[in-house]
Amino acid sequence: MSADVCIYCRGDSSRSRAAEHFAPASLGCTKMLHVGYVCDDCNNYFADMDGNFGLLNWNALSRVLDQVPDRRGRVRRSIGRFYSPEKDYFQIQLGPAMVQPGVTQVTLSLSQPKEFDESLFARAIHKIALNCLASELGQREALHLRYNKVRKYVRCCARGEFWPYGVRPLNSLGDFAGRFHNSKCGVVAYLALLRLEFVVLLEGWCSDAESIIEGNDWRIMRNTGQWNESSLLGLGT
Repeated sequence: MSADVCIYCRGDSSRSRAAEHFAPASLGCTKMLHVGYVCDDCNNYFADMDGNFGLLNWNALSRVLDQVPDRRGRVRRSIGRFYSPEKDYFQIQLGPAMVQPGVTQVTLSLSQPKEFDESLFARAIHKIALNCLASELGQREALHLRYNKVRKYVRCCARGEFWPYGVRPLNSLGDFAGRFHNSKCGVVAYLALLRLEFVVLLEGWCSDAESIIEGNDWRIMRNTGQWNESSLLGLGT
């Protein structure tokens, strides 16, 4: 298969000049696909999708706590009431609230920015999964017809269309890596991105999906406002 075929639109990418990042560069990801894997038109089209992915408060908090630099090498030091002057250390501003003697636990939450779009985020997760597959298994595999549905979902999904996916917190910083295996529901991708691990089905969600996902503590996201309702520190509960 020619390297001049875009893995998303399957069009001619021989004149492409930009390389697609495996995950948004604003999150500190430096891994890139070879030039020509994604055409410039699709790369530019994904800009809003990538920007929305970076708005997720979990990703923003990880950038602060883990001192993750953005594409310009800048490190973010605060988000909401969280301030991190150095790596693995942070302060929390409680404002007028007081912690009473004997209190051993304080629950905090951080609302998603009003610009955050849960549907756009789901499409971004599936795009990152296909990017990772192309990087690790090759462009030929990513161009296989079995991925036509996810290509269409990422590029031009139907109104109201939403593909569920699983997510759970990580105890350590993910390295923007992925692993894949075949199941009765098709190809399953596991992605470690900053402080979160995602699982997506690259051939579409199916009724048996939850039974084939490895491990426990997965939260299945179904476009019901779960991200907006989730506590920053209690996603896995």
